[in-house]
Amino acid sequence: MSVIAVGSFGDDEIFPVLAAPTCKCEDSEKMISIFMLIRDRWKETGAEEKLGPIFSFATDGDSTRRAAGHRLFLKTELSMTSKLYGTLSHMQGLNLATGEGEITLDFDYKHIFKRWCTLLCNRKGMKLVNGHTVNRAVLARYLSWLPDQDETSILKLLNPDDPQDVPHAIELMQAIITLSKNEFDTTTMSVGECADIAAIKILGAVLESILLPFIDVTLSLHQQIAHLSRYAHLTFTFFRLHRSAFMPHVLYYDSQTMVKNACFCVAKQQKLDRSQKFWLIQTGDDRLEKLFGITWMRGQHNSAMNYSQALDRIGAAKDIDTVFKKHPDLESGSQRLKITHVEGLDHIRCDLWVGDVVASHCDLPSAWKDGRDKALTVLTDAHVSAVCYAFNEFFLQDGCDLMRPWGENKYLGITSDIDGHGIESSVNSASGLPILSESILVAGPTSVEEETELDEDRPWD
Repeated sequence: MSVIAVGSFGDDEIFPVLAAPTCKCEDSEKMISIFMLIRDRWKETGAEEKLGPIFSFATDGDSTRRAAGHRLFLKTELSMTSKLYGTLSHMQGLNLATGEGEITLDFDYKHIFKRWCTLLCNRKGMKLVNGHTVNRAVLARYLSWLPDQDETSILKLLNPDDPQDVPHAIELMQAIITLSKNEFDTTTMSVGECADIAAIKILGAVLESILLPFIDVTLSLHQQIAHLSRYAHLTFTFFRLHRSAFMPHVLYYDSQTMVKNACFCVAKQQKLDRSQKFWLIQTGDDRLEKLFGITWMRGQHNSAMNYSQALDRIGAAKDIDTVFKKHPDLESGSQRLKITHVEGLDHIRCDLWVGDVVASHCDLPSAWKDGRDKALTVLTDAHVSAVCYAFNEFFLQDGCDLMRPWGENKYLGITSDIDGHGIESSVNSASGLPILSESILVAGPTSVEEETELDEDRPWD
């Protein structure tokens, strides 16, 4: 079953607008028609005039939905006559491809956290500075140097019982960040240990750049964008160096898309109403996932339901969710978890954010440059060759930007095909790929979320 919902930036409420009896066997054209139906009806019904234009369309990273979003929302380059162009064109390396109505694709940041956790816990690991590999064994060895970690806690960190556990993923990322910031006496360390620590410091900088914008409630919007810029430039550098040996193509594509969408959404909010606050934590499809959680609760976690029952449960879940939004003290899950504990980081709300997130207070090109400069500092300190981060030269190449590291207007991660060298094939944005997608639309001060297959790995009647 596919569910599409609309949510508003600045408001935690979410409103399901479509529930289609689909399954994982639909071809791309059928799924694309659903997305286009919602996009077109948004205008035809007058919703755009009353609620605002669609900002973005978010998904959780399913391969068919990724291909769909790519096909629909990376069709054309941002026009020079666009109100956004004057701002975004000054952010070197930022991909400017959008869909009709300047709609952008987005991927949920919590899913990206979980996939980073999966990568970190992998035996193969990832290549970083000087081609040195950091894998689960390396992390297990050096995490033991932290005073609050022992063999049992490290084993739990690197062998999660539930790969969907967001707080666990955050806890692992934070542990690595803490380790990377420790001061080490390299005079007593072997050459191998020095190389390991140098790689871990780079890894810590990458993880910090993508994690803090969504969990550090003291950050301003300017600082959040700067962190995301640092992440985008660091991953671009190491992906060009090591390709899939650094990180999977799809994770690279999804996380770079997430960074791009954040910048676009801030720019759109600034043109719409600069005086309003903009919370990055409202990007992605998390609100819809929470609604699904209530839906499963209504069925006492019984996954077997028919289409009619699913509609009834979604309606009831929406009523319950509305009550929770108006009376958050009734939602035991959020109240039980304190923000000072890692578990609470999965329940951060807009009203808990204390940093300055007023849209007009964020100079996007300046924040972008700050992040790039910080990335250059990290790379310089790590003694990475300057030719590996010659951003000015790279981005002058035809069709090269942070989402297209090899230029030639080719994107990675859109297909699971593998070329003769064992590397995922690139896909040209104009290739007319078929599409399947599970996404969330985000509009004006409003955002729309969509999840395809509410029955994720669950049987239906």
